[in-house]
Amino acid sequence: MAFSRKYLVHYYEINNKRKLTLPNLIHYFEDMAIHHSSANGFPLEYYDEVGCGFMLLKWDIKILQWPLYNESVEIKTWPSSFKRFLANREFEVFNNAGIKIVEAHSVWLFADTNVRKPQRVPEEIYQGFQLTKESEKHFYMSEDISPLNEGTHKRKLIVQNYDIDTNNHVNNVRYIDWALICIPPDIVSGYVVSKVNVHYKKELYIGDEVEIISEVKSVENGLVSQHSVYNTDKDVCNIRLEWVLNENRL
Repeated sequence: MAFSRKYLVHYYEINNKRKLTLPNLIHYFEDMAIHHSSANGFPLEYYDEVGCGFMLLKWDIKILQWPLYNESVEIKTWPSSFKRFLANREFEVFNNAGIKIVEAHSVWLFADTNVRKPQRVPEEIYQGFQLTKESEKHFYMSEDISPLNEGTHKRKLIVQNYDIDTNNHVNNVRYIDWALICIPPDIVSGYVVSKVNVHYKKELYIGDEVEIISEVKSVENGLVSQHSVYNTDKDVCNIRLEWVLNENRL
């Protein structure tokens, strides 16, 4: 059963085009997943007690229209499948007219938060979200993204305290932030993101040194930017963004 909640797009969540930013859209999704879990009897305290939790592996997001400043949007989410230690969660965003403007598919790993090892999704979570073992047949793993070894833009940074979330690692949205700071200003001002694919491969912690390698290419209907996050020689996260001209999107 889908869980629904409304969000008002605030001024501090928009860009200079008065549109919701990509990081804040994903913050909404993250918030929705937590609220839905809590509503079904699994608040953050539950995961603390059992020493396990869901960690994000992949995003596959399609943006048909960007929410605007002061617009109230309705977001729906539901877990569509559990399979051993993996989970699918879906998201949909609707505008004031009830038209779907964003859809997202995500893949999560259920893991022991102390030893960072995968654990089977417990039966009580299956029951709490009203899923059966039959849902495993519908599990979908989004495609991997090949890492970049070389790129046209590079940025180095060190993980700070404010990058860390309740799983004590870098929050998934921070990787999106890092990718976006590597985008040239003329692209940011002239284009908007229409599709997002992210593949998280390893965790990052406070003090880790990070290098982001980025490349932007022209395609038939716009641009594609690809970003790889490295910790020394380890491939940590790969991101692919599709961009279309801003004038082509409301």
